[in-house]
Amino acid sequence: MTDNIKPEHYRTGEIDLFESWYRTRPFNEFRAIMESIAERYMKRDKEDRILDLDKAMETISRLKEYEEKEREKVRDKGVSVVWADNEPTEIDDLSATYENGGENGK
Repeated sequence: MTDNIKPEHYRTGEIDLFESWYRTRPFNEFRAIMESIAERYMKRDKEDRILDLDKAMETISRLKEYEEKEREKVRDKGVSVVWADNEPTEIDDLSATYENGGENGK
């Protein structure tokens, strides 16, 4: 049986394209890519709208898995602050920087 959501040519390498993007891009960029792909599938005007919606849902499902993985990474690091670039910074590092006079020192 043919899998129209993940055809065989999507599964030929060690990792798929989504995993490659996840490993090589900052998470906020990866998230934007995944959201754009899902949106594209939802807005396409093809004959089989159900298939496109299935593809959008698969993309969103994969994004959810990666979001959960990122949440666990942050939890494993302990208490953290997330800056606008979505990169967690340890509270201890922030405190040490503050106590030493900021980024430029005393």
